[in-house]
Formats: sequence, C-alpha cells, structure tokens
Amino acid sequence: MPSTSLNSIIMNIVLPNLDQFSQLNDVYIVTNKLPDIDFSKSSSGTKVRGIFENLKSVSKQLRIQAAYFNNEHVGYATLPPATTEIIGNRQETEFIYSELLLKAFLMNEPDALEIKDFVGACRQIYLVDNESALRQLDEFERSYQAKDAIRWYTRPIFLFGMINAALRSFNLMLMLHARFFIRDLHVELQKLYQESSNRAPSTIEVYRGQGMKRSDFDKLILKNTGGLFSLMTFWSTSQKQEPAQLFMEQDPEKVSILFKITLDTGVTNSLYADITRFSWIQDEEEILLCAGSIFRIMSVEPMSNFSDGWVATLNSTNDHDEQLVRLREQKERELDGMTPWYRFIQISKMMGCWDEAMCICDSLLDIVEDIEYKTKALGDIYFHKGEIFDAQGDFDEALNNYRMSVENYLLMQPIDKGRLAYAYSGVGAMLQKQGQYDKSLEHFERALALDLEATVSLNPSIVATRLNNIGFSLLYLGRITETLEHFHEALKIQTDCLPPIHPDLSITYSNIGSTYAALKDWEHAYEYMEKSLQIAKKCYTANQRSLAEAHLYIAFILNGLKRCNEALEHFEQAKTIVPNLLSDDDPQMADYRELYETLLANHQQ
Repeated sequence: MPSTSLNSIIMNIVLPNLDQFSQLNDVYIVTNKLPDIDFSKSSSGTKVRGIFENLKSVSKQLRIQAAYFNNEHVGYATLPPATTEIIGNRQETEFIYSELLLKAFLMNEPDALEIKDFVGACRQIYLVDNESALRQLDEFERSYQAKDAIRWYTRPIFLFGMINAALRSFNLMLMLHARFFIRDLHVELQKLYQESSNRAPSTIEVYRGQGMKRSDFDKLILKNTGGLFSLMTFWSTSQKQEPAQLFMEQDPEKVSILFKITLDTGVTNSLYADITRFSWIQDEEEILLCAGSIFRIMSVEPMSNFSDGWVATLNSTNDHDEQLVRLREQKERELDGMTPWYRFIQISKMMGCWDEAMCICDSLLDIVEDIEYKTKALGDIYFHKGEIFDAQGDFDEALNNYRMSVENYLLMQPIDKGRLAYAYSGVGAMLQKQGQYDKSLEHFERALALDLEATVSLNPSIVATRLNNIGFSLLYLGRITETLEHFHEALKIQTDCLPPIHPDLSITYSNIGSTYAALKDWEHAYEYMEKSLQIAKKCYTANQRSLAEAHLYIAFILNGLKRCNEALEHFEQAKTIVPNLLSDDDPQMADYRELYETLLANHQQ
C-alpha cells in the first residue's frame, strides 16, 4: 500500500475513532512502511507512542511504557526544610513508620513458612483469577532463593508492581506477607553496596524520569526546595540521562520531571547498588536505590530543552530532621526488646491499623502452643488484643482480654512486674469506661506500685501514663484538686523525657483541658486543648480517630466560650477525618452528637 494511502487511513479513519475510547491510553503503530505523519493535527495524536518497524522494537517500547507506569506510581515522602511547623498529614508519620517496619523486617530471621504464607495470600487475595500471574507465582514458589531477589524484582512479572504497591500505599498486610522479599532485596543491595564502595568513585550521578500530578509536584517538590526527600519504595535509576528522559515523555496532563541524583559513598542514609549484572534486563546500566534512602532537594528548575519539563536535583545526605529523629528514637525505645512479630503488632497499633494488628495476634495464637515461654507469650498476645478491642470500642472484649493477660502474667516465674503493671492498667481503663471508678483507681494504683518496684526497667514516661490514668479516675470521683495535681505531675515528667510532638503529650494536655472544662474554666481549658490539637495534627496519621476526637474536644470547649462558628468548623473537620464518628451506634459520642446537631441547626437558622 502506498505510504500516502496509509497516511490517509491513519489520519482520517483510525485516529478520529480513538476519541470515543476513553479507556484507550496508548497507541502503537507497527508497519514496515514508515509514514511521515504530524500527529499534532489530530486530537487523538497524543495517544500515539510511536511508529515501529517490527514487533521487537514495539516490545522494547512497551517495556519502557510499563516501567513508566510503575515509575509514576512509585512512592516517596517529603519533609519541609524545617518541621517545627509541619503540617499534620500522613507524610511525616509514615516517614517514621516505614523506617521502623524496615528495621523489623531486617530483624526477622528467614523462615521456611514465609514463602508459603506469601504464595497462599497471593492465591487467595491478591492474584485471584489472574491466570498469567498465578503461573508466574508457581514458578516463583518452586525456584525462588534469597540470593536471586534482584533478578526476581527486575523481572517484568507481578512481583515488581506488588512490592512497590505495598510500600507506596503503606498496605500493611501486603507488606507483612511480602516481608521476606523486602528483607532479601535489601540485604542483597547492601552486599553489593559494601562490595563496590571501596572501588567506586566517591560520587556518582544517576537519573530518573517520572510524571507527577501538578498538585503533587507543586506541593511536594517545587515548594519544598531545601527539604528532605525519603524513598518509600525501591527506586530504579539510570547512569545515563537519555534513557531516564524516555519516562518523562508520556502524559501531557502531568508534570514531567527528571530527577538528577548525586549519590555519595560517604553518606550512610542512602543505600544503592549497580544491579546490571543481576538484573533480568542487563542492558540498562541500572542503579537501584533502596527504600528508606534520604536525600536533600537542592534545586527545582525548568528544563531548557523539554517543554513543561523540570529538573529536580537531589543529593544524598546524612541530615535528619531533629524533631522526627527524637520521635523515632522514642518509638524505637517503645519497641525495644520486642521480637519482630510483636514489633509488627505494635507498629500497626501506632498507625491505627487495628484490623491488621488483630490479624497478627490471631495468627500468633494459632502457633503459641509451640512457643517455649507459653504464659509470657499468651499474656503479651491477650494484652495486645485488649488494646485493639479498646481502640475499636468493644470494651467488654477488651476487659476480658486484659484479664486473661493478667492471669497469664501471674503464672510467670519469676513474675515480670512491668508486664503485669501494663495488664492491670488495661483492666483499670476498661473498668473506668464502665463507670466502676473505685475499682479502676485500685487497679491503676496497683500498676503504679508495680512499676515503681521494677526500678531496673523503670521508664519515666510509663510513670506519667499511670499518673494520667489515676488522675482520670479521681476526676470521675469528683476529687478535682487531686486530679489536676496528678495531670500536671505527669506533664512535667513528659516534657522532660519526651520529644515535643509525642502523642502522649497530646493526651496529657487534653486531660488537663478536659478537667478545666469540667470546672467551666473555658479559657484554661482552651489553652491546653489547643496544645493537644496541634501535637495531634503532627503525630497522628490523617485518618486516625485520635485526631478526629481532638477536634471534637476543642469544639466542645469553643462552644463553652460561645465561639459557635469555630466549634462547628472543628466538628466538620472531625467528620471529614472519620465520617461515621458521630453515628448513633456509639453511645460515647451521644453528647457530642447532640451538641453538633444543635450548633448546626442554629447555624442554618
């Protein structure tokens, strides 16, 4: 067929009919007669990715396009140049939790059941009805070895997308199922890094092309020059700029970015390796950056030779944000001494992922018969389950589990006073919620006495927590002066030993604010509750109930100050965070629900 005829068919018949297919994103034309066509003259021309002489050439382009799609959805977290005024969103907390989880994964010893667990989860949950991926999974189950993690990761099968999707979206259960592979990949990269660090140049430059939504680019990159940039996933980069730019030339509705990254062998915060020899595709001179690597955004500038393209220059750095370092260190102290699985539970609870935490607890109960220290293990599991049921509002089940925890800890020889104190405190908290204030006070005081006896492992922040608990029981018993004494004593301890954005400080400020509110001292109540809210914004993830409740508390106090419009705004913010927060199913929310409805009705009138 003459080339002009082919041109006419493409321009007049093929391209005009593409507009009706909104699901069609990319078009590849394969022909041995290369037509000379200006696709810009067609509204659908932007969908055409190129004209190719044969299937081999289009196959290579498809591989690039698939990699682009994965690049576009590979995650990271950014932090402003200083986080003394950080916005309370999911970025900062996940910045810490991703590090804590990765450390727990690396602590977790290889287990023959890990792959079996992953394969089973894939067949039942993640790859159901995906016949092609299931065949790949069968091969993976038969032949996977830890030393081949890089080759499996770079192979164009389901694994690459699944691992990065888990890390990017912080899908905790998927991360736990794939923990062995994340660990193996990290370990192999670390080996390569150590092997090459002595002979590699002190710095190397790598590139990565990516598309990004305009709103994300403006907020996270353009306006964040000088800030920190942390990888939530493994990042594929090239030592050459040209291949990286291929991943920029894709979606006209997104901002095209070329990351120009300087890697310094003297920086310990950025782990990377040349994986060319081990990669499934060995002609791409690929440098793989490890999840958790930290960089400084040095500059963000327009590209001179690329329309609407930007160059973001990143340098590896040993810098840290001081407040977040203190918070992470505090969280690590809270995890100290825990085995990897208990770390997984505790981190899940820190994140508010209660269903995931419960799933891990139930899995451990299934194998507890084989654990050497059975009573200790059962006590720990029941205690964690008590905390989870408490957070989910099932106080009867929480009380039952805390009591089973006490029973098992009392069977230990010798008794672990620290553990037993936690369990007594859990029982006390549930009795308090049931209105049994005398009994709750008794359990809290017993817990504090045990903590003070266990002087070897005494943690000041734990003592502060016990003082808070006792203070609340005293408040319900009408002993207000003693209540404030206990709360202020707890606050003094916490300000001395905790970072300024720790959630325990938010709780204590809230307790003091609530006490002043009970006295109708609204000015003091607002002062302390506002401090509580500001910390809550910084230390809770954006969808956590604790943050929503902080907005409710300050709404109640603002109503007492007759600042009704502001109170209504905080109610609305609380409902945005947890939409069903004021539902009829939660009796604890009855007073807040009634106040909200009254404020809303008055506002509408």
